[in-house]
Amino acid sequence: MKKETDQLEKYKQKVQKKLQSLEKFFLAVAVGDFNVKVKVPEKEDEFTGLFVGIKLMTDVINEKMVELQEINKDLEGLVHSRTKALREAQVLSGLGTWELDIALNEVVLSDEVNKIYKRKFSKTADLRELLKQVHHEDRMLVESTIQATIETRKPFEITHRIITSDGKTRLVKGRGKAMLKNGKVRKLIGTVQDITKEKLAEEKFRGLLESAPDAMVMVDGKGKIVLLNAQTEKLFGYKREELLGKKVEVLIPKRFGKHISHRTSYFTTPDARPMGRGGELYAKHKNGNEFPVEISLSPLITDDGMIVSAAIRDITERKKAEEELIRIKDELEIRVEERTQELTASNELLKKEIAEKNEAKVEIERLAAIVQSSEDSIISLSLDGTITSWNRGAERMYGYMKEEALNKNLSLVYTDEREAEINELLNKIKKGQSIEHYETERLTKAGDIIYVSISYSPILDNNNKVVGVSGIARNITQRKMAEKEQDRLINQLEITNRELESFAYITSHDLKAPLRAIGSLADWIYADYIEQLDDAGKENLRLLKGRVARMHDLINGILLYSRIGRAKDKRELINVQENVNEVLRMLEVPDNIKVIIENELPSLFLYKAHVIQLFENLLSNAIKFSDKKEGVIKIGAINLPSFWKFYVSDNGMGINPKYHDKIFEIFQTLRRRDEVESTGIGLSIVKKIVETAGGHIWVESEEGEGTIFYFTLPKNV
Repeated sequence: MKKETDQLEKYKQKVQKKLQSLEKFFLAVAVGDFNVKVKVPEKEDEFTGLFVGIKLMTDVINEKMVELQEINKDLEGLVHSRTKALREAQVLSGLGTWELDIALNEVVLSDEVNKIYKRKFSKTADLRELLKQVHHEDRMLVESTIQATIETRKPFEITHRIITSDGKTRLVKGRGKAMLKNGKVRKLIGTVQDITKEKLAEEKFRGLLESAPDAMVMVDGKGKIVLLNAQTEKLFGYKREELLGKKVEVLIPKRFGKHISHRTSYFTTPDARPMGRGGELYAKHKNGNEFPVEISLSPLITDDGMIVSAAIRDITERKKAEEELIRIKDELEIRVEERTQELTASNELLKKEIAEKNEAKVEIERLAAIVQSSEDSIISLSLDGTITSWNRGAERMYGYMKEEALNKNLSLVYTDEREAEINELLNKIKKGQSIEHYETERLTKAGDIIYVSISYSPILDNNNKVVGVSGIARNITQRKMAEKEQDRLINQLEITNRELESFAYITSHDLKAPLRAIGSLADWIYADYIEQLDDAGKENLRLLKGRVARMHDLINGILLYSRIGRAKDKRELINVQENVNEVLRMLEVPDNIKVIIENELPSLFLYKAHVIQLFENLLSNAIKFSDKKEGVIKIGAINLPSFWKFYVSDNGMGINPKYHDKIFEIFQTLRRRDEVESTGIGLSIVKKIVETAGGHIWVESEEGEGTIFYFTLPKNV
């Protein structure tokens, strides 16, 4: 029994020794020491397998630890390299970093934060000390943002002002987020960046945008409006918030349905150019009205991708001016031609005046050909009038290069007489007012005076204080000169018209007096000597009286012809149907001729005397040249979109087509006056009445097949 007890005690001691060896191994592993050696017993026993397994395990772990140590070394080098690169990037971008310990209320700051604040904070600063540098109006915003981030755990981004050590106000952008540990917010980390320069540049850009004389619209790649100026609101009738985010097609008439594909194509191959080359462009006002425009496109690359800037100019007034110049040109051409014929037929002494009219015609054509757009100058000034920027448009307009103009006073480009005007404008801008399309005079380097249209806008700093002036000027010298020349020509034309009317009246009066004497003498001869005259004498006396009557009618016709287009009476609403009936009663139509009014004739704003004369001449011709036993005259009017088309037809002898143009010329007849009594001026009067009213007249006829006279009269006369 004692022997067994001794063996058991020896085995117990052996086990304890093995356990102590294992305990030493596992304690070393627990503290991360994998280099501990495991000794395998030389004699095999029941523990040999366990120690062999542990030794194999430690050998594998030691191998892996060597590999991990190498990987860790590489990772530490990479982290160090990336950390260095990150710090360099922060320095280059001016990006400061911070880390707020919420429990200690302490902030760890990077060196860039000190540069931004222009202060020397300690590496670990008290949050309250940092908040003191925040502008007092923004301090509550910063504090509430930090508190909200702690409570909601959501990232934040804010823009606020700080006060630097030199007392200046700077604008910074801060970003941050919460760091959790065991489910609780322990720290806040983030960045801060000085964006003062970017903000000033943005304000300057907006100042230039707002002072632009044209509507400016910025569109992104999806066709949405992202930016616009006040001129856009004024031009289209929308408020800014009504357009932002909307598709640009809201400003384009629906009939331009292909605009979306054109827009997509432009974003594929963008370039600065006018829009719609070779065609007419129209925009749509909020009220639905369309108006003509010029559009210039320019691509801009931004952080958010490419956007397209569209400068939109309303050219309604220019279109009207062009149309008016064309109308005046056409009217002058017609009148010059008419006056030339009148003066040639009346008196050779007026040739000099005709030459002057031809010169006026050439001058008007030259003015009508001048259609060009002016280049704008864009400059900025300090509040005392010193030039701080000067673009190429200013160089071309004023003749001074940029180096010659910078830091000079604006008096460089205006005369002493404009000093008070400039001071008044600067005072208005100092009060925050803008000046739009102010027309004045400026002085070029060459000493020339030019007319300009100027828009001024104030430039504001971060505190909305006026710190400068942005000005855009457009050269309108050519337009001003054209207006003066147009007034001169119109005045000259009015003087000429009065002279011609006076001449025609005096000529008719001087010619009628001897005609009346000749007519009276013929009447006396006929009364006193009729019995003594043979048949030849009686025929000659009859011809004499006929010639006197024809000459009297001719003089009246010339006088009437010269007065058409210069009537002093006002137009009135004339019932054409009633006036035609009145003419028919005056003419006493023969019984063998039937007159048919085929439809209701309209009412138009015209001169009543012109309507009577127009239809009297056409109907009397139809009656005079009727060669059928049963004559038929038809009168009617056709309603067309913008005018009425009238016609007077007959089944008379007709007119050979080669004479269709000749019959409208003054003093022209197709038959000898001894065969048919005619002055040759009736159809000339008809043509002039129609064309003065803005219409057109023509004839359709074949010899022996009757005649149709067509003429048009505008509905808006």
